[in-house]
Amino acid sequence: MPRPIRSTVLGLVAFLMVLGWQAGAFALENAGERWPGSTFTPRVEALLSVCATAAGDGPFAVTTIGSGAYSLATTLIGDVGHAGLVDLICRTRGRNMGRRGLGWIVLVILVACPLVTYWAAESNLRLALTGTLLVRELSIGSYRNVDTVALFGALVILAVGIAVLAAGGRGLWGAILAGVLGSMLFAERSVFAYFSVCAALASAAGVKAWRKPLLAFLVTLVAFVLAWNRVVEVRARTPGVIEKAALTSHNTWGYLVTGLGFSENPWGIRGSDPAVVEFLARFAGGPPLSMEHPESETRARHFMLHVVREEPVKLLAVYAGRVPTVLALFFSLGWWGVAAVLALLPLAWRRASEGERRGLAAAGSVCLCLCGQAIVLDPRPLFANPLLLVSSLLQLTVLLQVVRAGLAARAARRPLEA
Repeated sequence: MPRPIRSTVLGLVAFLMVLGWQAGAFALENAGERWPGSTFTPRVEALLSVCATAAGDGPFAVTTIGSGAYSLATTLIGDVGHAGLVDLICRTRGRNMGRRGLGWIVLVILVACPLVTYWAAESNLRLALTGTLLVRELSIGSYRNVDTVALFGALVILAVGIAVLAAGGRGLWGAILAGVLGSMLFAERSVFAYFSVCAALASAAGVKAWRKPLLAFLVTLVAFVLAWNRVVEVRARTPGVIEKAALTSHNTWGYLVTGLGFSENPWGIRGSDPAVVEFLARFAGGPPLSMEHPESETRARHFMLHVVREEPVKLLAVYAGRVPTVLALFFSLGWWGVAAVLALLPLAWRRASEGERRGLAAAGSVCLCLCGQAIVLDPRPLFANPLLLVSSLLQLTVLLQVVRAGLAARAARRPLEA
């Protein structure tokens, strides 16, 4: 067997073994329903109700609360895509599913995301992904359960793969596939889809023939996202739905206000939905409204714009105060890991081929986006594992690039010395 083919086969076998080890551990826990992590019970109960509604041939991705009465289930606003997937599976099978069934769906997504990224990547990123899965868990124990939070690590790995494909990693058809996958990621967890778009733009900057694949990616992504948004709007107008005013997707401005409450701040905001509801009511001089109410989102927007205009220094001080903690605790190897990437990344970039630059840019961009998310939106440990995963992936990719470039340069000098 030729050496390149042998290396490819051995690399694939090693990757599948590592991924299989993580999937096997998850499958054993799911089979016995012995979940080590906490769950957000209202969201899981809403998903189970969606299953029952779909199995009974009811409306799409809603929960049943009575005869002919349905709810959008505000706990699913950020997870409508997952609810839609669960609905389609139960509707196709014609029967309900329990928590174990939800666990198998999570497991399939956990396995599929790294597989897509491995297929999209070049050799350095593939080897780095294998090493990352060897030392980091896709779903850490504290969040490993049938809830969608168990998927965050796998979804950010998928965002890296989408960026590589969008920059032409697998040609024009690969970029179109990236658009489809990006729209699915948007439906599942929209913020990670935004990360993949940022990473795609950065990855395209490192290659010459970037226009066609990037354009194909963006056009496909926008088309499918618009179609999905239409589905979500129709869902919100389902006859019998009790919510007369509710957001159809995850709130943005409200999330920013809540994010301020996760650390000390000049406005006395506390990082919980009930506390933010009360704060926004006082700010607007009106009655308290749930975070899922459109007027609450408007209040949050007015507050954030007011702070940006009137108190920008205080706002920046809150975010700047989080930087040391986020980088020290959430970034792989802490400050040493940050220093290593900053020192070696320029060298790795200069010595990288066009294909290798796609992987470097994709991993680095998603890593930066996750750092920004932890600093601005949510510095809690919930997002520590995705950042640990992608920062480890970036560090290993940079290290492999530098080492391989050094070995290649040394091999090139040997004939001259002889």
